[in-house]
This record gives sequence, structure tokens and C-alpha cells, in this order.
Amino acid sequence: MKLGRIISLKGNIVIAMLSKISGLIASFVMIPILLKSLGVDQYGLWVTLSSVAAWLLFFDFGLGNSFKNTIATKSKAIMQKEYSLAFSLFSYVGIFLALSLIFLFHIVGFVEGENTTILLLYLPLSLLFPLRLFGFGLQGLRLVGLNSLLETLRIFIWLLFAIAYVYLAEGEKLYILSIIFVTANIIPQIIQFFLFKSRCGFSLKPRFISPNLIVKQDSFKLGLKFFIIQLSSLVSFNLGNVLIYNHFGANHVAMYDIFNKVFVAALSVFNMSIAVMWPEISKAYADADFIKCKKYHNLLILIAITFCLGLLVVAFNFDILLHLLKVDSVLIIDWPLLWSVYFLTSLQAIAYCGAVFFNATGKLKVQLFLALASIVFIYPLFQLLLHFDIGIKSYPMSVSIMVLIGAVVYNVQAKLMLKESYVSR
Repeated sequence: MKLGRIISLKGNIVIAMLSKISGLIASFVMIPILLKSLGVDQYGLWVTLSSVAAWLLFFDFGLGNSFKNTIATKSKAIMQKEYSLAFSLFSYVGIFLALSLIFLFHIVGFVEGENTTILLLYLPLSLLFPLRLFGFGLQGLRLVGLNSLLETLRIFIWLLFAIAYVYLAEGEKLYILSIIFVTANIIPQIIQFFLFKSRCGFSLKPRFISPNLIVKQDSFKLGLKFFIIQLSSLVSFNLGNVLIYNHFGANHVAMYDIFNKVFVAALSVFNMSIAVMWPEISKAYADADFIKCKKYHNLLILIAITFCLGLLVVAFNFDILLHLLKVDSVLIIDWPLLWSVYFLTSLQAIAYCGAVFFNATGKLKVQLFLALASIVFIYPLFQLLLHFDIGIKSYPMSVSIMVLIGAVVYNVQAKLMLKESYVSR
């Protein structure tokens, strides 16, 4: 049994890593295709709009992560209860997002001339928001590798249909790209639903819970903490495109987006180890196996250091990467900006090593405090650095200041938490 779990754990990591890498290769193929087809300005607009789409996918009040912990550690009866709670909240959030979008569409307006694109991009993602729950469920069942394969499927659907449209269609592209983007996201989510249904071991017929009762649940309170932490990460990696678009223009967004996309893509590969370890840490901590928890932390630190060194090689050879992507004739490397994004990404990887222990065990006070601090201070820091004429580097540098604090605090606190738990056992 123990050997089976080890093989399963290693298998999940390998499958998740390979799936992520293949998906990343596919996504990078899209960069030169879209850049050359749309032009620098339209590409900058598209990545700004699609970044906002990522915002929509975060508004689950953190209950997805809470549900993942429940699936990993609780009985079927509790799973059923938490499923009804989570599905109800996801449904309410989806309805809220859809109504908010329609309201803003009529009252505020969006990017001039792109209202159709925006509705086609955001409205289906809002209405089908509850489907996001089942990916969290598969992770809780420790089927991270399988879930990663479905995420890879999403990228390949997007790649194949987008390439077909770019080369075969004429005229307006952005609203058609929105349809393709939404389709690519929804198909894997439908598959996740059927897979989770076949593996979960309890009925998926939800009992809808009123919003008033939801907010009284402990899992909602835990989920709300996860949401604030998610929002902090969202600000860190997605707000940059919007701020740079507003302060420096669409062409600068294109340059920043490619730098950010490469490094964050690499970080997502590292995060596969986090995703695999999360339910394992939840189970080990629930079983009071603190020696195993310590081994997991040491392993993550080792992986993070290896990741940072590998990413350093990528940074030094970024001009070669742009040449391989066939965009070196369009974009000129801003090396100071490149190194600022590299530094931010490396810090984030180190911070995740400690943060995952708080996520997996539900002990979120320290993370919550620093997440709130990040949300509050990143924009003022950005404006302050702009004042000192640091330019486009202002955003990744402002985020790095907050992440550096987290990287130190999370890992020190994780070590102390495991030490105290072992001593008090």
C-alpha cells in the first residue's frame, strides 16, 4: 500500500509535469501566430482582455480549495454536504458575475468597438462558472495528473481552432477568438464533471443552500480566506497587463506579456509539484505524520532551487527563445524588465513552498494578513516607483517587494509549525 502511494505520487508528478510542459509548448506556438496575425497593438489588447477573463475564473470565494481539502480528508457524508455548499456558491457567483457584466455593459461601457468581443468572452464563462468545481474535486481525489491532462487538452483545443481561424478566416478576429477561447475552456470542464461523477463515490445531486446559510458555514469562512489569498495572486500576475496597458500602451503590454508568459509558464510547471503535494500534505497532517510533512517541505525547497537555476538559464538565453518563437524581429528585449520578471517568478516559487502547508492544513492567518497587505500596497508601490522614473519595471518590482516578505515568512512559519506540531504530539 505504501509503495503504491509512492508510485501514485510520483506518477501524478510525472504526468502533471509532462502535461504542463506539452501544454506550454502548445501555448507558446500561439504567440508568434497571434502576434503576427493581430499586430502588436491588437495582440496587446487581446492579452489584456484575456487577462481580465482570468479574473472571472477566480471569483469562487476560495471554496474550490476548501472543497479540495474536504475531498482529500473527509467522509462521504461530509463530502456530500460540502459539495452542495460549494455547488450552490459557485452557481450564485456565476449568476452574480453574469448580471454584473450585463449591468456594466449598459452603464459603463468597455473598450471602444470591442463590446461584442467582451460579451462573448466573459458572459459564457460567468454562466458556466459552476463547472469549475469539478477540477478541484479531481485534485482532492489525488487525480492531479489526470486533471493536468485535461488542462493540456484545453490548451490544444485553443491552439488548433485558433490556428485554423487565423489562417482561414478574413476580417475581424477578436470576437471569433473569444468564442474559441471560451469553447476551449468549457469542453475540459464538462469532461471533469463526468470523471468526478464516476470517481467521487457519492451523489452529485446538489441540495441548493440559501446564501444566508452559506455564509454561516465554516467551509465558507475558510473559503473566503482562500479567496483573499487567490485575489492577491491574481493581482500579482494579471493586474500587470491592465496597468501597463493604461500607463504605457498596447505595444508595451505585448513585450511585458511575453516575458511574463514565459516565466509564469515555467512557474506553472513548478506548481504541478505543489498541486500534487497539496492533498498529500493534507492527508499526512491529518494523520499527524509530521516527519512526512517535513520531508515534503524539504523536497519542495529542493525543487524550487532547481527551478530557479533552470529559469536562470532561460533568462540568459531569452534572445534565443524569441528567435525560436520567430518574434525577435517584432520585439526588442528590455533586459532590465526581463530580470525584474525573473526575480519575481523565482521569489514566488520559493514562497509557494511554505504557503502550500498553510493551504493544505487550513492555517491561513499569516498568509491572509500578507495577502491583504499585498492587495492594499502593490498599487501604491507601483505608483511610487513610477514617480522615481523606473518605468515599466515598476510593476514587477512592486510585486517582488511583497512576495519577498512572503517567501521568508511562509517558509520560516512552516518550519516552526511542523516543529511545534511534532513536539506537542
